[in-house]
Amino acid sequence: MKTHLKHQANGILNTDAISMTAIAGLIELDETLIGTKDYMGVDYFWAHEYRHLMRPMPYGVRRRVHKALIKAGLDVSGESPEHLEVIYRSLGPSRLAWLNTL
Repeated sequence: MKTHLKHQANGILNTDAISMTAIAGLIELDETLIGTKDYMGVDYFWAHEYRHLMRPMPYGVRRRVHKALIKAGLDVSGESPEHLEVIYRSLGPSRLAWLNTL
């Protein structure tokens, strides 16, 4: 069972308001939804190379990137210059500038 989810309140999911058991259940469920339109943004789907870009992102941004990768016909867990381009385009300039402040 994955336990990497940091408590964060973003989007419509406030993980500070639910138990660790519930969070673990959400992670397990979301893992089964990776690669589908129902992915919630809770579990990690991206390649190890993109961990520093994607880990701090709110769930909604993760969903946006996931959806864009699928739309581009790319494996959501893949790694390539095309993946990075889709990720950057999905994050947008303000989110990329924010990442540089971390």
